[in-house]
Amino acid sequence: MIKARPSDLKLELASELLERHRATESQVGYTRQQRLANLRGAFRASDKARGKNILLVDDVFTTGTTVSECARVLRRAGAEKVWVATVARVLKSEVTFARTEVEGGEQAFAMAAKA
Repeated sequence: MIKARPSDLKLELASELLERHRATESQVGYTRQQRLANLRGAFRASDKARGKNILLVDDVFTTGTTVSECARVLRRAGAEKVWVATVARVLKSEVTFARTEVEGGEQAFAMAAKA
């Protein structure tokens, strides 16, 4: 565990270290391997990343594939360490379906989601 006093931390916004090089398709419904293939080559890192400890901030962490690819690209550009902070995380929910009979012998379906 790294311990530091706030006065020891020197944070600098460096948005030029990583850029999206090409657009990617929506990853909804993709397997992990398909997501990786979709993102391969989508990001470029600057040589200025060399030797730096980088805190990569992501707004929403879904599967981790995007931040993993960004971290990989930054490490290949020479970043010493890449840390990831995220604001929100999407949890895979459990969905349960139940078939029930309603008045008159008709069947109905009910769905419940557990996060």
